Amino acid sequence: MKKILSVTLVLTLMLSMLSMVSFSADEYSSEDDIISGEYNYEFLEDGTIGINRYLGTADEVVIPSEIDGYKVTALHRYCFAGFKNLKSVTVPEGVTRIGFCAFEDCFNLEELILPDSLREMHFMYIDETKLYKTASNWENGVLY
Repeated sequence: MKKILSVTLVLTLMLSMLSMVSFSADEYSSEDDIISGEYNYEFLEDGTIGINRYLGTADEVVIPSEIDGYKVTALHRYCFAGFKNLKSVTVPEGVTRIGFCAFEDCFNLEELILPDSLREMHFMYIDETKLYKTASNWENGVLY
C-alpha cells in the first residue's frame, strides 16, 4: 500500500516538473501521414496504424478500432494535446501504446477509458485535468 502511494507521489512530482510544450498540429506531421475523417495517422511496421493527431472538435471522443480498414494500435505523442474542451475519450481494445503527453492541456478531461490491451503508456501529463483533480477518482493513492 505504501509502495503504491509512494510511486504515485513520485510520478505526480515528476509530471508537475515537466515544462509546458508549445506545438502546432503541423509540427508532428510528416509526408507519410494520412488524413481520414477526424484523424491524422501513419502506418506502423506491423501493418497497423498509429494516430498522430485528432483533427475533430467533439468534446466526447470514441476512437475507432479501425480507420480505413486498418487496426488502430497506438496513440502517438500529443495526439489530443491542447483540446481544452475535451471531456471524455474512449480508447478501443487493440491499442497497446499511448505516447508522451497524449492528453496534455486537456483541462476539462473527466473520463478516460483505457483498454485491457494497453501495454505501454508514457507520461500522459493529466495532472491539470478534472479527471486527476476529482477526489472521488482516487482510492488509496491510486487514480481510477
